[in-house]
Order: sequence, then C-alpha cells, then structure tokens
Amino acid sequence: RVVKAGDVWVLLPHQWILCLYQTDILESMSCKDSDLTTFWRSQKESPQMRKCPALWHSLDFAHPSQLPLPFALHGDSAPFLEHDSVHVLSMRCLLTKKSVAESQLLLTCMPKLAAVKETWGKIMECLSWSFTVLYNGRTPKKGFEGQAADGPRGKPMRRCVLWAITGDLEFFASEFNWP
Repeated sequence: RVVKAGDVWVLLPHQWILCLYQTDILESMSCKDSDLTTFWRSQKESPQMRKCPALWHSLDFAHPSQLPLPFALHGDSAPFLEHDSVHVLSMRCLLTKKSVAESQLLLTCMPKLAAVKETWGKIMECLSWSFTVLYNGRTPKKGFEGQAADGPRGKPMRRCVLWAITGDLEFFASEFNWP
C-alpha cells in the first residue's frame, strides 16, 4: 500500500451552527426552548452530568433560549466500490423533530482505504476542538492549528454540547478498536 499525504475536508460543527444561525434555520433544525428545558432537567442524574457538574451549574433554566443544544456525533460505513467502504461522520440535534434525511449535517466522508490511522486521529482532534468551541459558546479567535480563524472572532454564539456518539457496529469497532 502506498501512502501519500493529502487534504481531508471537514465541515466543522461550530461553522455549521454559525451558518444555520445566520440563515435563521438553526431553530427549525434543532428544537423548541420547552424541549430543551425538559431534556436538561431529565439529564441531572445522567453519567455525563455526574462527570461534568460544571455543565449542570452553567444551565440557566430561567433563560431556556440560552440552554445548550445537545448534539449526537454519528459514524457510519457503507459499501463503496468492490473492495472498499466509505466512512461518514455527521451530527444532528438529539431533540430535532425532523427526519434524519432533513437534519443530519455532514462533517466528513472518505473511502476507508484512502485513510491511515493517523488520518482519523487528526479528524477527531479537529472535531473535538470544534465541539469545544461550541461548548464555550464563543467563536474561536484562532483556528484548529493556531492560524487566524475564519469569520467573526471571540463573538458569542449559540452554545451546543456533544451529548452522544452513535453509529453502527463497524464504526465502533474501527474507531474505538472494539472486537
């Protein structure tokens, strides 16, 4: 197998949210404030909340429109050509009422044979950085690798939280080394 360096395009989660917000689509792609309040109150005793009590204390139930939107990162693979498959990463709001076809936001897609282990590690680092930007609720001042950030810098933005990782068994096996 010959390995060559190349670019991988990733649509960053925080850029998706900024775009959806600026075009007045975010609310229709996510949920109503009442759904957010109900969801976050139901999560008080969840394992994620117990590991991150600072998140619970940051929730402002008096201002539901300021509650973070919970998202799921979804990984899936599908057959591609005769001897390969395509690995796809996408995200969607956990509380959306829209169908998957209408609400799933593509992050990246690549034939598995075109990637090495380091490729997916770098993609996951980049996505982690972007989800951290969403958690902090401010546009980044610098890009993922320290370069000047695109768009507005240091401005408030809709806060979101990566709350679930979903996928098929092949995704979990390849990404997390499950048997």
